[in-house]
Amino acid sequence: MSQLLDPVEKGEAVTITRHGRPVAVLANADGLPLRIDHETPSVLDLNELGAGHTFTPYDAVYFELARRSSWGWRRSNAAKI
Repeated sequence: MSQLLDPVEKGEAVTITRHGRPVAVLANADGLPLRIDHETPSVLDLNELGAGHTFTPYDAVYFELARRSSWGWRRSNAAKI
């Protein structure tokens, strides 16, 4: 694994192939416009949200983050839930 990650840490992209065909690319995420939300939603609130609407845990987290963000339509839809 380190043979794959070492070049990526240095800023290179690594293409992973299967039977000679590219199937994935590993690249450094430093240039991506990522925003980390340091506010952790309550697990109890997420469970309640999920149970009340038959959401998966992933869906409950997504809607909670949408409710707290400025994601446009996603926020307006999450507010209805």
